Amino acid sequence: MAADAELLQAYAQNRSESAFTELVQRHIDLVYSAALREARGDASLAEDITQTVFVELAKKASSLVRHPALAGWLYSCVRKMAANLRRSEDRRQGREQEAQTMNELLSSEPSEPVWRQVQPVLDDAMHELNERDRTAVVLRFFEERSLKEVGLALGINENAARMRVDRALEKLQTLLAKRGITSTASGLAAAIVAGAVVAAPAGLSASVVTGALAVTASTTATTLAAVKLMTMTKLKLGIISAIAVATVATPVAIQHQDKTKLRAENQSLREQVDQLTQLKAENGRLSTLLAQANSSQLSKDQLSELMKLRGEVGLLRRQTIELGKLREENRKLRSGLEVVQSPTSTLRVGTNLFLLRQSQVGDSPADQAPQTEQNACVSNLRQIDSAVQQCALENKLTTNGVVTADQILPYLRSQQLPRCPSGGTYAFGPVTNPPTCSIPGHALQ
Repeated sequence: MAADAELLQAYAQNRSESAFTELVQRHIDLVYSAALREARGDASLAEDITQTVFVELAKKASSLVRHPALAGWLYSCVRKMAANLRRSEDRRQGREQEAQTMNELLSSEPSEPVWRQVQPVLDDAMHELNERDRTAVVLRFFEERSLKEVGLALGINENAARMRVDRALEKLQTLLAKRGITSTASGLAAAIVAGAVVAAPAGLSASVVTGALAVTASTTATTLAAVKLMTMTKLKLGIISAIAVATVATPVAIQHQDKTKLRAENQSLREQVDQLTQLKAENGRLSTLLAQANSSQLSKDQLSELMKLRGEVGLLRRQTIELGKLREENRKLRSGLEVVQSPTSTLRVGTNLFLLRQSQVGDSPADQAPQTEQNACVSNLRQIDSAVQQCALENKLTTNGVVTADQILPYLRSQQLPRCPSGGTYAFGPVTNPPTCSIPGHALQ
């Protein structure tokens, strides 16, 4: 017997109908039984779900050639297709029809006590298992494969397959216990084997093969309409009159309109999502700049430029503080002027101005030169301090790190070490200590 992968490959490459027919006949009972539970006992809806699942298989045959266990994929696909069809079915059916379907389901349950408890929640519990455990249970108990076949499908030996199946069954038993269903592992396995898979209706396999192959090969609207008519199992009694055709065509047209509206709404939502994605991407790019700097993902030139900017920011902060001090002194001088503007203080102001001019005349350029040189030296010390901090940050030096004159040259504006106007010598090294000058009074405050 050819493996599932070989049949899939034959269909994907050569469009072999016989290979696809063999796949459908091999897995039709599994798919239909799961679909019947998903449809809450609605046989017609279960057939539609089965049809949709094998249509999906035909479409994705090429990508499923390397899938380790086709049965597991089909079982999971039943849940997805059932959800899609159920949403469409719920819109067409009212509450009364849904209640009637539930009554039919309750009246058709098997007589086994364990299966009666397990059936309503089995598929929900199965889909809470991970994919490998779920596939193991499907192969062993749903399709009644031997442990050797389970191991081959999962890529493990027979003993490992036995352990995998036992653990998966225990997990399923625990999930059912949370839903109030208590049973032994052997009892649960027997119930699943006895009731999980039932025979699909006669003729469904041929209908599914015809419909799936026709859907994948169709290129015109006429062919799609013919496939829809072939797959409508509700017309199995041979109703082929014009009234029946019109009855089928009407819901198809309504469904087509619904799909068109949904496509338009989905397109609008996609455009909104794209806009939000662009905004999030821009915000993410801006917010990660700092993280990139901390994790050394920026280039050396970018990091050096960032460090220089930080140094200039620090220099601007110091200048802002000095500007604040000058403003405060200016405010005090203005307050003093307001006081001295009264007539009684005119003589006092004149005397003070005379004394101030006398003191300014007495200050020679030689007296002002040391102060100018001191200010220039302090400015040099600030540049050196900023360069030391940038070098330490880029090279990730610790608080005990020491830098040299050659290391900080790239971080200075002139690329050269400044000199003291008074002839002093600059000293620096430890990152935590500010640079100093050998001239007394020339120091950072």
